[in-house]
Amino acid sequence: MSELVRTSVDGLVGTVWLSRPDKRNALNHALVDAAIAAITRFSEQGVKVVVLRADGAVFCAGADTSEFDDGLLAASERLLDALMTVDLFFVGAVEKPALGAGVALAAACPLVLVSADAWFALPERDLGMFPSGVLAFLEPLIGPRRALEFGLTGARIDAVTAQRLGLANEVVPGVMDHALRSWLDLLLADVLVTSSAAAAWRTRFSTDEFRARKAVLDALLVAADGRQL
Repeated sequence: MSELVRTSVDGLVGTVWLSRPDKRNALNHALVDAAIAAITRFSEQGVKVVVLRADGAVFCAGADTSEFDDGLLAASERLLDALMTVDLFFVGAVEKPALGAGVALAAACPLVLVSADAWFALPERDLGMFPSGVLAFLEPLIGPRRALEFGLTGARIDAVTAQRLGLANEVVPGVMDHALRSWLDLLLADVLVTSSAAAAWRTRFSTDEFRARKAVLDALLVAADGRQL
């Protein structure tokens, strides 16, 4: 097990904790590789549901800008691709702020629980960029105008607003484990239904329209100095 992720298995449920708290769980090459390896291992072990969680004060701060190059962008895309293609039901347990690519990670999960004091934001504008790559995941959930607005402003989306817009299923006012247990009981009551639900969710990301839109948006990710990322 990599020191950058923690994992556990409880029957048909696997849990992955992003565990790079000193870097706010920013996605670098090593963290992405470790997370994908854990997800792949779960799939091989017969796990049906995977919960994504995080250690530290931030769920995921997005891409690690100290490694900001084409390779990092490709690594981040591989993690998102795993969530969109691996035959597992993913639950995002967002107990802390999610930023940038961390928002996309949550959006790619078919079920998202968010703690009452957690929030989402797209702060890429502070780096001189518009977060066009994340829009492909946000637009189907909250609508193109709101997705564009949050990318332009970098404003925080609090937990209640995230639920109202469709980015989260449930706001958890208390202990996340209690809410997770209720949902996991439902998901495991009939794993065939859950697998079918996961497959239905994945179809959203497998259409030619989605892939074409995402390719165009990814190509627009350009820094203010004109450097293509």
